[in-house]
Amino acid sequence: MSQNKHWLMSRWCWIIGANYNPRAPHYEKYHEFGCEWQKGQFRDFVEYIETNLGPPPPDRPLLSRRNQKKGWVRGNLVWREQRELTRLGRSATMIKYKNKTQSIASWAEEYGLDYSCLFSRLDRGWTMKQALEQ
Repeated sequence: MSQNKHWLMSRWCWIIGANYNPRAPHYEKYHEFGCEWQKGQFRDFVEYIETNLGPPPPDRPLLSRRNQKKGWVRGNLVWREQRELTRLGRSATMIKYKNKTQSIASWAEEYGLDYSCLFSRLDRGWTMKQALEQ
């Protein structure tokens, strides 16, 4: 299979662009975390993914970083679903409640609330306890 048609090529291009190309849309957000692989190391990247992670499970098709504060390095890559990535993203609002910090979406799911309901309550100034338990 040629490199251009490999199933990891689009993700590879995104990672390389985000880390090494100042004109890439996501460069400013991600280049500071770094990447273990350089531009010419696609085969090494593929070998690592295939050996250590295998193909993505159907329910988690997206390659991500296990620890969002670390770079694209060996031991920090994992398959995730889109919902997980959204909750881990920099734009997710994280709230600490009862010694646990997670996104509004995660709190809503944990307490069986609709996300927009919880968000509205908090936006209107309710405390976290009120918003989750009333």
